[in-house]
Amino acid sequence: MNVSSPPPCGELPFDRVIKTVRVRQLDTLRSLVEDPRLDIKLIQLVRDPRAILASRMVAFARKYQNWKSWAVNGDVPIEDEEVKRLEGNCNNIRISAELGLSQPKWLKNRYMLVRYEDIARYPMQKAAEMYNFTGIPMMTQARDWILKNTHSSTEASGVYSTQKNSSEQVEKWRLSIPFKLAQVVQKVCGPTMKLFGYRFVDSEQTLLDRSFSLLEQKQFI
Repeated sequence: MNVSSPPPCGELPFDRVIKTVRVRQLDTLRSLVEDPRLDIKLIQLVRDPRAILASRMVAFARKYQNWKSWAVNGDVPIEDEEVKRLEGNCNNIRISAELGLSQPKWLKNRYMLVRYEDIARYPMQKAAEMYNFTGIPMMTQARDWILKNTHSSTEASGVYSTQKNSSEQVEKWRLSIPFKLAQVVQKVCGPTMKLFGYRFVDSEQTLLDRSFSLLEQKQFI
């Protein structure tokens, strides 16, 4: 989220960028967006929910023991609290995106939707689009940082490294999530996945076949 406010008399204008994961519904920001003292633009970043689950099962293994147990021992209880939480998160993301993409008057030219996967595949292009949207100049230092951190060698791309070859990493999650769990995500997050152009898989073979893209070519305007 880019927040620009008028500078004191005689000073140069400045920009502030705030990253947040705590906004559940986009409309809660309406009062800020409509505040005449501010010039706010919003960028909503979305990612394939199957990839999010796979990533969290690795990064927060203790919190996701139930999911690991379900993958090994039997069917996933769809009515379980953790599954319902996943469904609720997907619904919140979708509802916010539907609002933003509908471009109501208060969000006109102030909302942008970006897929994580598109940033990973085309980091420089997508960065330029986001900078252009916000009106913030894209400095040489930013370009250099993007190149350094999205085109690193295999040796530098450890689990906790910030330097990775992003285009190769973007679908690596497909090799770690059990097909059974991918099916559950598709069931409870289906409408969200369809809105963002994430293709479903109908077999373990398809899930593991990285030549089959899970991304539809889609423009969000």
